[in-house]
Amino acid sequence: MLVNTGEDLAKAAGDGTTPAADLNLTLQDIWNGIAQDEFFPHYQPKVVLKGMELVGVEALMRWRHPEHGLLTADDFREFACDNAIRLHGGMNPRFFEGTAVEDYARGFLR
Repeated sequence: MLVNTGEDLAKAAGDGTTPAADLNLTLQDIWNGIAQDEFFPHYQPKVVLKGMELVGVEALMRWRHPEHGLLTADDFREFACDNAIRLHGGMNPRFFEGTAVEDYARGFLR
């Protein structure tokens, strides 16, 4: 049995995170965050409970936002992804063909 030690526990406890729409984030905020090195990986261990064996780690994106504090990827992933799809798919509707997000992009661009 694998345990997701951090992200799931924080969600179950109600970590107080707020989606990007409620934070009024803009693409400029994301660009500024990148330019100011506000994004960073948070490494989370993957452990088998029986024997507590470390079987790997995953890197989770975090954003140390100057006004909203520490944001998890759940706070901004959909916003960033949807805007990228809107930008690239708007210029070339076939841009995402053959990719892992093809179905999502097609539905989003309708």
